[in-house]
Amino acid sequence: MIAAQGEIKYEITWESLAEHLDFLEKKEISTNVASFIGATTLRINTIGFEDRAATTVELEAMKMMVEKGMKEGALGIGSSLIYAPAFYSSTEELIEISKEAAKYDSMYISYMRSEGDRLLESLDELIRIAAEADIRAKLYHLKMSG
Repeated sequence: MIAAQGEIKYEITWESLAEHLDFLEKKEISTNVASFIGATTLRINTIGFEDRAATTVELEAMKMMVEKGMKEGALGIGSSLIYAPAFYSSTEELIEISKEAAKYDSMYISYMRSEGDRLLESLDELIRIAAEADIRAKLYHLKMSG
């Protein structure tokens, strides 16, 4: 993780939302924090950067991380599906992790897979995830051209 950082490098000593919030508090950083669990973070921590579907065991591990994060105060699941490795996630995977978050009256937010020529398919996917996971959803960003 440190190698992937830019010019400013810092040690990452936390592995969960609660540990990160504790880190900020110990550094006496005065900030208001509201965090979502990154769907990509779940994939990287479980699968790495591979372009493949999650196994049943990996999906269960991701769901356990969602449960832990929600109990630590996360607001829901966030995805940025236009970037790798995020776009390796299937709709079904996103539904399953969102179902776990939905147990906590949370939200699914997303940068959709496409804001261009596949806009309608991407909107359909967002609606499907929200409906099948029974979770509130928010479209985070939409670029309009013209």
